[in-house]
Amino acid sequence: MNDGYMDLKTESRNHTGSRKCLPMIKSRLVLLFFIMLSALLLLYTFGPELKAMALMTWWNRVQKKESLLSDCGLSLEIPGGFSTPESDWFPFVMTFHADPYFSRYCRQSDLRLTVLYNFPAWSIKNRCSRLYDPRSPYYNSFYGAYVVRNSSSAPYGFHKTSDGRLECDPASIAKIPYFDYSQLVLGDFGLKEKDFVFDWQITGLKEKADYLGLTDWTVIESDLRVSGAYHRPKQNVFSYNQYGRPSDTDTGTGTEDFSPAAMQGRIYARYFPEKDVSVFLYIVASDQTVLDRCDKSILSKSRIK
Repeated sequence: MNDGYMDLKTESRNHTGSRKCLPMIKSRLVLLFFIMLSALLLLYTFGPELKAMALMTWWNRVQKKESLLSDCGLSLEIPGGFSTPESDWFPFVMTFHADPYFSRYCRQSDLRLTVLYNFPAWSIKNRCSRLYDPRSPYYNSFYGAYVVRNSSSAPYGFHKTSDGRLECDPASIAKIPYFDYSQLVLGDFGLKEKDFVFDWQITGLKEKADYLGLTDWTVIESDLRVSGAYHRPKQNVFSYNQYGRPSDTDTGTGTEDFSPAAMQGRIYARYFPEKDVSVFLYIVASDQTVLDRCDKSILSKSRIK
């Protein structure tokens, strides 16, 4: 009799304990659901950019190993978007080993070119870089450095004066951003060189300038009219891995594909005789404020050694 009573009492306690656990289990399931939902939302929002960062981190390592910088032993560190609090530029600067493309383009086998570059940050709304957005002050903009070696004649981008000094040659310097935009950037998007627009007008030139703790820089200020990056994608291309694919729905800009854009440019040019390379630090932006801020907050904090 007592044993049966005790069994019933124990069973009653077990049922009561189970009922008490149910709300806790439900709350945990609800919490798990919201965690999973948040993770999916974050993955949808930032997944493409995180994928681009992962891929370009690997690609950057590969390109650095083959670069002129690696061969000549010059260390050039340029900050990326992580160095500023604003959502302005991609998190880090990338390297591209352009030797075979540039030498073939210039029909000069002993020319070498390494491109360091960064582009506008991704837009959460469009899920691609603001590089494509004509309404953004960062439209069509880049900053970075060109490192060039010309083994057969005077340092690239310079010529010798009658008294033996090196003097900046703007015409040969302009050939590099022309090549960069027409072949490496817009050419990959599908723009033919015959349709490419690149007008470069020098608005200021200063010699013997100090920059990055070094003397003898030549500073070139310019106004440009360059074919823009906005276009409606027709096929997947390699560049979409870093910039993202242009938004298919963002067609309300009133802009035709690759329509020329007014831009400003700034180049810091210097020859490093101990490494036998010419270095051209550059900013090209569609907004003067963006250019000046990039110079002050990012490019001027670069380190060369």
